Amino acid sequence: MAENGHVLSCPRPSDEAIKVEVRNAQPEDEDQLRTLFENGMHDAHVDAPDFLKQAVSRYIPMAVDFSNITNNYVQKSRSAYLVAVIEREVVGGVGLHPVEAFH
Repeated sequence: MAENGHVLSCPRPSDEAIKVEVRNAQPEDEDQLRTLFENGMHDAHVDAPDFLKQAVSRYIPMAVDFSNITNNYVQKSRSAYLVAVIEREVVGGVGLHPVEAFH
């Protein structure tokens, strides 16, 4: 387990527990996180109209915060990027940052 990670035990449909480690993202996680983001965006829009699928395909490379997760989340004040790891593989993640008020 990573130095600042936590291990959770989650039930599976077969009632067999699976261990999920939640830890801070590391620079070596970034390629996998970008792949998960891209796949998730495509999966979320699989039944969408073609024009929307095309817009999603154009948006994915422009997702600036994913260009450098370490700089945009991990090293940023009051921000974090947490990853879920199962059997040493990053399977998910979530970025957290403060909401800035609009004036």
